[in-house]
Amino acid sequence: MSGQRTILLFEPRVEGHHVMWLALLIEIMVEAGHRVIIAADLNDGRTLDRLKDYEKPLILEQTFLPVYEKDGSVRGGSMLEALLLVYRQCQPDAVFVNSLDEFGSKLLRKAMFGRNPLAEISCGLSGVYHRPRFLEPERSLRNLTKQLGFARLDKRGFFKHIFLLDGDLVETEQARQRYRAQFHLVLEPAEGTFHVDKAKAREELDLPADAPVLLHYGVGAKRKGLQLLLEALGLLPAEMPFHLIAAGRQPEDAAWLEPLEKLAATGKATVLNRYISTREEELCFCASDLITLPYLSHYGAANILSKAALARRPVIASDHHLLGRRVRQQHLGVTFKDRDAVDLSVKFTQLLPRREAWEHQFDDHLAAYAEMVSVARFRETFSRVDYFA
Repeated sequence: MSGQRTILLFEPRVEGHHVMWLALLIEIMVEAGHRVIIAADLNDGRTLDRLKDYEKPLILEQTFLPVYEKDGSVRGGSMLEALLLVYRQCQPDAVFVNSLDEFGSKLLRKAMFGRNPLAEISCGLSGVYHRPRFLEPERSLRNLTKQLGFARLDKRGFFKHIFLLDGDLVETEQARQRYRAQFHLVLEPAEGTFHVDKAKAREELDLPADAPVLLHYGVGAKRKGLQLLLEALGLLPAEMPFHLIAAGRQPEDAAWLEPLEKLAATGKATVLNRYISTREEELCFCASDLITLPYLSHYGAANILSKAALARRPVIASDHHLLGRRVRQQHLGVTFKDRDAVDLSVKFTQLLPRREAWEHQFDDHLAAYAEMVSVARFRETFSRVDYFA
């Protein structure tokens, strides 16, 4: 294509939402007429195999460069160096990093002392900043250092377009106009169909037909609070009916595996300790009554919240930061005190015996939020940005 410009898309991760976002971004940028070069984890086919699931040939027709060596180490020894190496290989007209958190803190700290390890990237940098703590009003030396580092780089026009998950931060920065970089709001998109009848889904998963079903979904990590959830469930009266689905691969040494297995042994839990297929995901959400998000002091939002909205299932979530604020403001379910198993158990005591009183209470709000986090809205957000300006 005559005059075609190149975007380097840097995404070294494969877990959680990362590959879905990557697939969408590739598609959006290619459809806009750009040549896209993707720097990703190419070892053992991790990224490419997952991208194949989207069944969109144009995605796999692009050029891919490795972020990792064959032995699994990061090329150049750090993500900053890995980005520089792939930049030198392709000399793009724009660089987009799917998660600036990969090296953002390190970059800003170095910039505070007058250094820019990425100065060679003459076209500047755009990307998604999932946890931009340096923009928060928190007063701390750590935040001040990052704020000054960002200001120094921004003054030179290094940052182009920064996408944030928190609308309040975007509005604040746009109103202040203190930076040259342009800030945009992007919400976590959800994909999937959730049309299986609840009774049918429970039958296929061999779940009790009448008990309230809780779903804890996703790859296991301490910050997701499964152990806190199990502690709270352990505080409930023995006669209180419930059934927990724990769906997603768990670390072999996870502290919560033993109590989870004990709960399963009593018939009150179903453990799907593996990669969850698209079909199993649909069954899990459709079989459930309440999605659990007991994240521990979690900074930011959660892609599972978007899936819950798409499936029209309310959530019970920690009240911390953006996740708690979204649930409260958008009326997507119930919140409990962050890291407080007792308060979580109290909320369960109030909810579980009265399922008929709340199971459809949030439907309209969930439907409205599902529209906000639709793939169409995500595409619109990124399609209207000129990454070369």
